[in-house]
Amino acid sequence: MLCTVQNIGIVSSRAPIVDRPAGARYVYLTFEGLRESRTIADKHTRVRIALPMTEVARLREQLAEQDRKDTVDIVI
Repeated sequence: MLCTVQNIGIVSSRAPIVDRPAGARYVYLTFEGLRESRTIADKHTRVRIALPMTEVARLREQLAEQDRKDTVDIVI
């Protein structure tokens, strides 16, 4: 049985909240914004992601790599 994945678009004008309680093995990322949906009446949405510390380092590497690619692609 295949499960469907719901893709939720959120428009946010503020930075995500990053929280790591003392001694925790997870970093919590919280994104708040307005949900992009025509069928939802209350569009205010909060998404909280628990990211294991091992994945935080990987995410940092991926963001740095993306930043390097964006810098190299700029032509003046």
